[in-house]
Amino acid sequence: MSLASLLSAEQIIPEMKATERWPAIVELIHLLVSQGRIKPEDRESILASLKQREETMSTGIGFGIAIPHASSDRIDQVVATFG
Repeated sequence: MSLASLLSAEQIIPEMKATERWPAIVELIHLLVSQGRIKPEDRESILASLKQREETMSTGIGFGIAIPHASSDRIDQVVATFG
């Protein structure tokens, strides 16, 4: 599986509004919900999974860059967004 197979142009936010970690993650999740890639009723559960993963070990790699990711029983396939 390649990153290119997971991302389309509409899954990319070239200029995010958020400047802090959690608001940025929420903004990215909002995009996936608005595109129907995540069910609205699963948003909070998925955010909780991401928060738990970040608290266990940060996905930050420096210079304001992070690759937040987590497993969730609410999603059947890999979904991705970039911002």
